[in-house]
Amino acid sequence: MPAVHETAYPRLKHSISNEELHESYTPSADELALVDEASKGTGPKICLLVLLKVFQRLGYFVRLRDVPKPIAEHISLLFGVHYGAIEWEAYDESWTRRRHVALIREYLNVRPFDQSAQKITEAAFRSAAETREDLSDLINAAIEELIRHRYELPAYRTLLDAASRIRSCYLPLSPKSNCDQPFRIIPCVRLSPFCLSSGRIAENGSPYPMPTRINGCPWTGFRINGGSRLPAGTAGTSRSSKSIAGTLRCACLRKRPRSCRTAIWS
Repeated sequence: MPAVHETAYPRLKHSISNEELHESYTPSADELALVDEASKGTGPKICLLVLLKVFQRLGYFVRLRDVPKPIAEHISLLFGVHYGAIEWEAYDESWTRRRHVALIREYLNVRPFDQSAQKITEAAFRSAAETREDLSDLINAAIEELIRHRYELPAYRTLLDAASRIRSCYLPLSPKSNCDQPFRIIPCVRLSPFCLSSGRIAENGSPYPMPTRINGCPWTGFRINGGSRLPAGTAGTSRSSKSIAGTLRCACLRKRPRSCRTAIWS
């Protein structure tokens, strides 16, 4: 399983140069005008600006208590307020934060991650899985599509679990594959290519290696129950072999950026 730093999923750096702070986290005149209109009081204005600038950088909302101190302090000092004077944790649990989240989405024209975004994500996974092998490549492809459609990014674990589930329906064969590849179970079918092509079924009805009970094999059209065998003379025919060959994909690896170094939305 790839770690978050092995993908293009945006993250905040805890060590930030002064140049990057000024370039990436200094609010514009329009953003300051938005804050003045939306909030009253210095504390809520600072929190809204931190939430806005971090969301522009990441593409998803985080708790302000988790924002590296240099970023939050850079914005608070613009108002002459020290970092420790702001109640960051209280803001995270407040209704004010919920209102600010909706305001930022409207201001940047970004939609929350919903069922439509999930469909876009799964389509990106399937498309990438046809030519790529690494989960990180699938995740990067989904991130690119979500940003293109201006959807908020979900949690990294959400992308990782969905990518793992969809990739399990593909069996890529590449030069780096192990010699036991033909004996690996294809999860969406629950049969290995070797068993499908050779018809090797144990006495208990289980191809090796296979679970003991399988119903409805979509590649061969046979129904296999507890003690049954594949019909004689049918396993390994051109029909099953062609369907297997047509389903197996070869993977080509392509490295993507490991982190987002620029603002996603402005």
